[in-house]
Amino acid sequence: MGKKIVNLLTNETAEHQQILSFIDEANMTSRQYWLWLMASGGTLLDGISVMIIGITLHILSKKLSPVMMGLIGAALVFGAVVGSNLGGELGDSKGRKKLLTANMLIIAIGAVLSLVSFSPWVLFTGQLIIGSGIGSDFAVGGAYVAEIIPRKKRSQLMVGTIAFQSLGLLLAGVLAWFVMELNPTLSGVYRYLFGIETILALVFFFLRFLLIESPRWLMGKGYNKEAAQVIATIYPQKQKELSQLGEAAGEEIHRVVLPLKNNPSSEYKLLFSKEYIKRTILASVPWFLMDITTYGVGLFTPVILSSIMKQTSFTNVRADAIHVVLGTTGIDLFLLLGFIAALWLVPKIGRIRMQEMGFAGMFIGMITLFLTSVLNVAGMWYTILIFGGFIVFNLFMNAGPNATTFTMAPELFPTQLRSTAGGFAAGIAKIGATLGIFVFPTMKHNFGVPLVLAGVALISLSALLITVIYSKKINEGVALEGHHR
Repeated sequence: MGKKIVNLLTNETAEHQQILSFIDEANMTSRQYWLWLMASGGTLLDGISVMIIGITLHILSKKLSPVMMGLIGAALVFGAVVGSNLGGELGDSKGRKKLLTANMLIIAIGAVLSLVSFSPWVLFTGQLIIGSGIGSDFAVGGAYVAEIIPRKKRSQLMVGTIAFQSLGLLLAGVLAWFVMELNPTLSGVYRYLFGIETILALVFFFLRFLLIESPRWLMGKGYNKEAAQVIATIYPQKQKELSQLGEAAGEEIHRVVLPLKNNPSSEYKLLFSKEYIKRTILASVPWFLMDITTYGVGLFTPVILSSIMKQTSFTNVRADAIHVVLGTTGIDLFLLLGFIAALWLVPKIGRIRMQEMGFAGMFIGMITLFLTSVLNVAGMWYTILIFGGFIVFNLFMNAGPNATTFTMAPELFPTQLRSTAGGFAAGIAKIGATLGIFVFPTMKHNFGVPLVLAGVALISLSALLITVIYSKKINEGVALEGHHR
């Protein structure tokens, strides 16, 4: 006899509701903070990977053609396109914990291949593998954090998860400077950095064996007793009550998505049904447009900064590389400050308003850079406006869409679609990132930096308009199931 499916839109049982309330309405525990940190490892390594490959491309820029530079840079995010979609579907069908653990091993394998690379194509392959692991982790990690964190802390800690991306950028920048200081030449710098990335990925790989499975995912498969047991590991004082609720719920499948289907392969199509299409657009298109700008500007900040600071000249290649790394790291500091602002803003004004304000600020930052690069600005004002434009762009990006786009799909879609929706949105975003990273070097080479900056400004404005249009009637701050009742 098959398991009975209980659809929460029409027939939510008291047992299911009570089991979930132990997570949704409780205070955060130290165990949940640890689970959150472990689930945030993918975004940390994403930032590290972006900075490392950006530094690597700067070091190898005179040895690689613009096309090869674009291909290697795009490999990281193109791999994420495949990884996010495949990982998202597997996360919904096979479980969150299995995928979160496997992702770190995939990243470690790609980092090792990049470390030992003896040709540009081997480096390209290594970055492709790293990207697939990171993409999968974005999809599953976002769903996992949403499902194990109490409602009143959920949005803030999901913003905190993506904030680890900026922490990774800063960490990699500091490590790169340290390695450069220790090495008289630059030839082996990026290999040391890939070695560090390998070690970090393996540390997360082993630590993630200690994760618990998502209770919501377990209940979505009818494993209510097991769901109650894992919640009891967080709140041991409630073990007896949870055990009784798990027994009472039996093997009824806790489900919230319509139309009602058993076949997991049908879940992907639901993203484009009339019930979810507007949410799919809101979760994916602004993220797609943002990643064109984020990865295109972020990955090539060392290259752009080196080109745009035309009034500073370094005859020593090593001195130039260190100067660019320090300048890039200083700019990236404002990414982290933006995320700190986002953590403060999200409970006050909500994610939608933050996203709108963020895209507006990104537009202003890029217009400032564009005008400075084409007008006859000289001396101290030139430097102030160049760094100021980058700072405004990064600050508003991370106080807005770089924090909020990651949180949209996990909160707007039900458990049976959450990882798939997050994977689809992340995959669409990484297509944008791939496009930006591949096209920007060619645009810079053929038409110059000003055209790139103007394009980023127009993309930011487009993302603002789409957010305004498709965010109507979205209620924030409700329980995950509350979006679908």
